[in-house]
Amino acid sequence: ERGIGNVSFDSADHKARVFGPEGKWVQMIEKICGVDIVYNETYHSGTVMGFDPVRRELGRLVLEAASKERNLNEQTIERIHDRAKKDLFKKILVDGNRVANELRISGMHENVRSMLGALRYRYSFAQNQHFHVAEVGWLAGLLSHELGLPVQDGRRSGLLHDIGKAMDHSKEGGHAVIGPKFIESHGEKPEVVH
Repeated sequence: ERGIGNVSFDSADHKARVFGPEGKWVQMIEKICGVDIVYNETYHSGTVMGFDPVRRELGRLVLEAASKERNLNEQTIERIHDRAKKDLFKKILVDGNRVANELRISGMHENVRSMLGALRYRYSFAQNQHFHVAEVGWLAGLLSHELGLPVQDGRRSGLLHDIGKAMDHSKEGGHAVIGPKFIESHGEKPEVVH
């Protein structure tokens, strides 16, 4: 998995059908998903680009589904978008729940779990942040045990330490500032926020 999504086209005709007359369909996809789509002539593929990794994934899903449609129109693109968005946000929450359950962390607000799931689409130094925070959660729990501190607080703190990276593209400030504010506003204990 990588942070940039590509969708391949079988031929120039396939690309023309998906992009639409004068790029009308691809412009609509760009607008409703909040991304840019660039066609690469060499590889016959569309690359979905944008600052928000979840929007990038949504754009990739919509472009991919549109490439399988025979007769694109505005209603079809809107239907594809709505279905892809619903499925993506369901998957994000499932991923957030899975990582919290894996670390045996309970009582975490749904919005916090969703942000943990959204980290699956965020990379930092070529490392997937969703898996990174899970690893740090386990390590912080082990360190807490060695130091005689509450293991659950250690796991929780480790899991949440980079949650701001799920939203640093949409809020002002660095992830180390916006993450603690976010989890504090969703009921995390002061020692975990710290």
